Amino acid sequence: MAKAPTSPQGDKPGPRKRAPARPADLAHGRWLGDFPDLSAAEKRLIACSARGEPWEPEGWDGKRPEAESEASTLRAGLVRFLLLGGDARHPVHERGVAIAGAWIVDRLDLVDLRSTLGLMMVDCHFAEPIMARNARLAGLCLNRSAFPALNAQGVDVQGDVFLNGVQAQGEVSLAGAAIGGQLSC
Repeated sequence: MAKAPTSPQGDKPGPRKRAPARPADLAHGRWLGDFPDLSAAEKRLIACSARGEPWEPEGWDGKRPEAESEASTLRAGLVRFLLLGGDARHPVHERGVAIAGAWIVDRLDLVDLRSTLGLMMVDCHFAEPIMARNARLAGLCLNRSAFPALNAQGVDVQGDVFLNGVQAQGEVSLAGAAIGGQLSC
């Protein structure tokens, strides 16, 4: 017969931690619990974003990834969650979201997003087009990243936009964009 788990003191079983209930007042994608089965890379991204530190894959060689790997893969929805400031238990530092060397799966959908944070994603590979129509950001940097397309029509960036060395297979559109700083591409 199996023994019941004991508390660190060795006497009676300790209380089981219950997962927090989903907040009813939050839209989908605004609570970390909406992203089940976080990988080690994603957990590190959340921790780095809370501390205002850039994230890069474990053992990164400083180059854009050529293929999806466990160390470099991040979900686009999680990046959006962080750009929106995270949630009450997982806030993002005012420095914003900084990522280098990631393979981004799914579509990064920032359409109509309103954020006071900046997004820096350098040397990243995006599996699907980036959609940022009518988004509002503090800054945007996609230097040396590769993506199928970028639709940032009507984007409002309070600071700088850097698109140096990007590789786009399709259209890159900033039509109607308002950029408060410099545009470098």
